[in-house]
Amino acid sequence: MHGKNVFAAAAILFCASLPSAATAQSDGSAGVVTTVNGDATLIRAATAVAPASLRMRDEIFVRDRIHTQERSLVRVLLGGKALITVRELSALTITEEAGRVTVDLQSGKIGVAVVKSRMRPGEIIEIRSPNATAAVRGTVFVVEVEPLKAGGAATTTQVHLFHGALDVGGRLDPSHPTVRLAEMQGVGGSRNALGSG
Repeated sequence: MHGKNVFAAAAILFCASLPSAATAQSDGSAGVVTTVNGDATLIRAATAVAPASLRMRDEIFVRDRIHTQERSLVRVLLGGKALITVRELSALTITEEAGRVTVDLQSGKIGVAVVKSRMRPGEIIEIRSPNATAAVRGTVFVVEVEPLKAGGAATTTQVHLFHGALDVGGRLDPSHPTVRLAEMQGVGGSRNALGSG
């Protein structure tokens, strides 16, 4: 219940922040930072500059990498239609190509709130973990990646859906059948195996 309240609140914040945050973006940016609590760094893909502290209203460009520290949180508004809430100890990269925005979550936990009415026909926001892919067309959900641990335990991914519908598939084997989640359902993945979460 606590997680549901947190991300329902994030969705409300997202909708409330659209007018001001969307206009702050310039051409060529994938998104804009709307919240920074604690310490987070930004690594620009287009430059050889060292990582810099992430600040509110920073623009996020394609292939930029965000990393959050302990007790930190960052929110990024993508294209005026999706709010990504990045929790502590998370690392992700954002790319965009041919109507598909991809958030590649290497480790940590993110919440995603997408306003379907703002998505163009055929447009998709895709969340990738090391072993799962979730294709988004308008929903609120959480993805959590627990990295490889000492002793050989595999990287695992947990996806929890709070609102809407979501297709989750194995990233390592695209031919593997996808799992369709309904509201308040979850799925877990280890290597390329998906099961109820």
